[in-house]
Amino acid sequence: MVMGAWYVALCAVLLWYTRHERLQMVVDACFATIRELLAENVHADVLFLGSSRTLRGVVPDVFEQRCQAAIGTSVTALNLAILGEPRQVNYHVLRDYLSDHAAPNVVFVEVGMVDVSEDAHALVSRFMDVEDALRMVWERPYVYCRPWAAEAPAVEVGGNPWPEAPAVDRDIGAIDRFGLHCSIALDALGRGPEDLVRALYNRIANGVGSWFWAAEGESGGFRGFLAGLHNPYRSPEARIDMSFVERGVGARGWLGWQALDWEQAVAAKERLQERASRANVDGILRQRNRDIDLDDPERFRAARIYTRLLADLCRERGIRLIMMEVPGFLEPTLSASQERFYREEAELFRPNRTKLYHESLYQDMGHFNHDGAVLFTEQLVRYLVARPGH
Repeated sequence: MVMGAWYVALCAVLLWYTRHERLQMVVDACFATIRELLAENVHADVLFLGSSRTLRGVVPDVFEQRCQAAIGTSVTALNLAILGEPRQVNYHVLRDYLSDHAAPNVVFVEVGMVDVSEDAHALVSRFMDVEDALRMVWERPYVYCRPWAAEAPAVEVGGNPWPEAPAVDRDIGAIDRFGLHCSIALDALGRGPEDLVRALYNRIANGVGSWFWAAEGESGGFRGFLAGLHNPYRSPEARIDMSFVERGVGARGWLGWQALDWEQAVAAKERLQERASRANVDGILRQRNRDIDLDDPERFRAARIYTRLLADLCRERGIRLIMMEVPGFLEPTLSASQERFYREEAELFRPNRTKLYHESLYQDMGHFNHDGAVLFTEQLVRYLVARPGH
């Protein structure tokens, strides 16, 4: 019992250390890009947080150029969105940024379909700290975990399959839900030792690799070994392509479609065009997503909890918080309860979907291509320019 308590305490300390060093982000090039952006001592006037829709749909360079042209003032923008389901992680990324950067003037946070997931995505525990692990057990905001989703029945929501948790007895379900969140919290605590060991292994592997197999233009031998020890990035299959990370940092977080396999891109575009050929666009433009009810106390709790935490954090730091709807192709707009809730907590940006709902602006059903991203980013700039002191 005593040994177990000491082990949990050790895990908590290691979790604090690995989060402080951002070692949970050394696993792939996309996370590595965010880690490098967070490490830069550069103030951002505007931050963007969200899922892959924001990551691929908001272009900082375009945002800065259009702001400069519209108001004659230089603005620095940074896209810190992630590949995955965002709201809980967005909160931690913003906290991380504010830990060693001055507060930005404006933070945009994505809302729509992705942020209201009731699924405890595996990504969540990667970013949690000790405080959030305790909050997870106390609040129990999720309904089910990702492995269940494949077995759960699918319900049509705006033409897209939306997985639901299996129906279970209420008492058994309460026990399962408590166990689920205990498991997530313990997984987060276990991430500390795991992330530390992974980073140490990566450094040693890179050092040995640099000693024996130095790339052209790099030092080998002992000097290469020492240089390799400073590099914590290495995926399980191969070394992370640092040129990809450098491009992402240079684009201030924006991830275009250059990383997508060509065959995947073609298949995604074909599905998009097939959907467009049979869609009633005028009807969809008038449609709300009625299946997302944020007034239901038992559902979408994570979206409510972490939206309020984000809003409180922004109020404390004097940050203007704007929830931005990032639409997938031909999706219904926010439900009435979503719109009401987000307007209570912050400002709400609603895009002009009439101009956005064309297949030429999307790469797949959920993401803009470059032309769509530019058009969407320009709409964000027009919103800010029209409401400078809102």
